[in-house]
Amino acid sequence: MSVTGEKIASEEYEFTADWKIELNGKNVCSGIKTSKEELKESIIIFEDELHYFEVMLNLCVGANNNNANMEIVPGFKDRFAKD
Repeated sequence: MSVTGEKIASEEYEFTADWKIELNGKNVCSGIKTSKEELKESIIIFEDELHYFEVMLNLCVGANNNNANMEIVPGFKDRFAKD
């Protein structure tokens, strides 16, 4: 996974986040998100009957404050949850 930032104009920035998940040597998911403004998003990128992987993006773009955070979070599904 990677996050890159680039100045595209005077006081204007753009972030690009991209990721690739391999499970047992097989590509199960990949993706790219690009933003010129603040973006907070959580995306489930893989799931089966017991597990899930989620990409959590937090891209902050502004004149004085530019930062990016990206996490890939694994988890177990609750088998006993009621619908």
